[in-house]
Amino acid sequence: MIKKIATNATIRTRARVGTTSRDIAKWPKIVYTTDDKYTSGVRLTWTGESPTSSTVHRVTDPVFGLYSIPIHTAMASMPISNDLIEDSAFDIAGISSDFMAESFVLGENDAFINGSGIGRPMGILSQVDGDGPESVKSGTAATLLSNGIIDLAYKLPAQYESNAAFIMAKATEKVIRQLKTTDGFYIWPLNSPMGGFAPAPKELLGFQTLRDEFMPAIAANSYPIIFGDLRGYLVLDRVGISVQRLSEIYAETNITLLLARKRLGGQTIEPWRIKVQKCSA
Repeated sequence: MIKKIATNATIRTRARVGTTSRDIAKWPKIVYTTDDKYTSGVRLTWTGESPTSSTVHRVTDPVFGLYSIPIHTAMASMPISNDLIEDSAFDIAGISSDFMAESFVLGENDAFINGSGIGRPMGILSQVDGDGPESVKSGTAATLLSNGIIDLAYKLPAQYESNAAFIMAKATEKVIRQLKTTDGFYIWPLNSPMGGFAPAPKELLGFQTLRDEFMPAIAANSYPIIFGDLRGYLVLDRVGISVQRLSEIYAETNITLLLARKRLGGQTIEPWRIKVQKCSA
């Protein structure tokens, strides 16, 4: 079979993945945004032997909240001529099922990044600067600067760096590769420090880089780079992908229909694990 190769899907493999038996999942959360040092607003108070009041050491912030993550349904179908199924030299129905499975893998990945949350998962970039990740400005209106990328990396709290990675389209990576110092040297080295026979480093500022062609292109006010630990994004599976072969309903038109279906949801639940670069001055 001669065919194209599908692009990469990066989000699910690095996200927090769970299952649910309901049409909406509720996840408890800690309500705290003051800083990146503590988990909640609870603090010790040095009261001495005799506290000045019975409430001097009491937390005043609300501690607990709740996420509600809805489950959505996705479907795809593909009609195939019965003559083609009978006369083909290969398993055309099996290959067609693979095509639909691929469409679900890539389609959900697109939604995990860009989804509106209406009838589909809420994408990481759709929640920026709201109840999702914080944006970090690039430093110029419509492109990237080295200082902006450094600001992005250093905006992530230190405790989330161990699993952090940059996610961007290949064209965005090219722009970063071409950034130079005033002396004309590439900021992201093209040559390996180990010598000419070793591969050039794929890491940017010491962190892994991943290509995802569903990431936005560089443009004014776009978000071309996600950086951080994607376990801050939750994927919830309700019903895995199933493929039905419907032979009777379209029999009069000599057609067999393959129908695929899946139910899942997605939402950023730990936005502090993820930062996003915004093309902005």
